[in-house]
Formats: sequence, C-alpha cells, structure tokens
Amino acid sequence: MITHLHGDHFGGLVNEHNEAAFPNANVYVNAVERAYWVDDVKNEAVIDALNLYDGRVKLFNFGDEVLTGVKAIDASGHTPGHTAFEVCNEVLIVGDIMHFPEIQLPLPEISVKYDVDPDQARESRKKILDYAAEKNFTIAGMHITPPGIYKIKKAGLNKTGYEKF
Repeated sequence: MITHLHGDHFGGLVNEHNEAAFPNANVYVNAVERAYWVDDVKNEAVIDALNLYDGRVKLFNFGDEVLTGVKAIDASGHTPGHTAFEVCNEVLIVGDIMHFPEIQLPLPEISVKYDVDPDQARESRKKILDYAAEKNFTIAGMHITPPGIYKIKKAGLNKTGYEKF
C-alpha cells in the first residue's frame, strides 16, 4: 500500500536492475493519486514503476477497506491522493502529513515546500491529528522521528497543537 507517489515512497518498488523488486506483489494506490502522477503530471519514474506491476496495481478510493482491517483515510494536500491508513482501529499510518514533527505537532499550521496544496495539507494534518488524539491511536509515519511511532494528545492549557506521550 502506497501513501503517495513521491519517489521516496514508491522508489523501493524497483530494484537496481529496473525490475519489480517484489515480482509477486500487488501494489495498492489511491485512484486520484495515480491519475495525478500518471495522467496529469506524466511522471516517467512513476509510470515506469507502476508498469512493472502491470495487472497487479490495485486502485482504491478514500473510505475503502483496502485490505481486511485497513481503511483508506483522506490525507490529501501533500499530494492530491495522499492517503493515511487506519489499521485495525488502533494505528494510523500517516504518510507525509508531517515532515518535522518537532515543529508540526505543536504548530500543525506549518506546511512544507513539498506539499502540492499547502492549505489542504494543513487541514488534513489537523484532521488526522485530531482523529488520532481523539481515538488514542498510535501514529506511524515515514518522516516521524525514530522509532517512527508514538501516541499524541492535544496540547495542554494555553497551548495549541499536539504533543507526543
């Protein structure tokens, strides 16, 4: 399952011989995300990587149960089809809603230059973090400070944003 199609997230699909790194795998990609990079932007690296999995690229939409117990959550903004995954009502794999959690947890309104739509990314970040804090979910992310997982809560009195615990 791919959160979005930036190179640091899909690049591992291709080995050093430009072959499918996982020749028996299905690749799950949000339909909006695929359309943006393949049809609109026409990113050759994305097209080439997905073509290696021809017939095994499975498209999904926000709200779908992608695999048993794994729900696709709208986290758009970083990219148009950026997806978080809710796993078994316990964990949120948040992809790139944050790149600098030390900054973006207490100040979730701060976006990064890699966000295709910074305003939407900001709204998605707040929505996802609110949801995780409300449900007491563990969050996991690709750019979260190692070990890359933790729980968050709303910041205390006279503070905005969130803090990890």
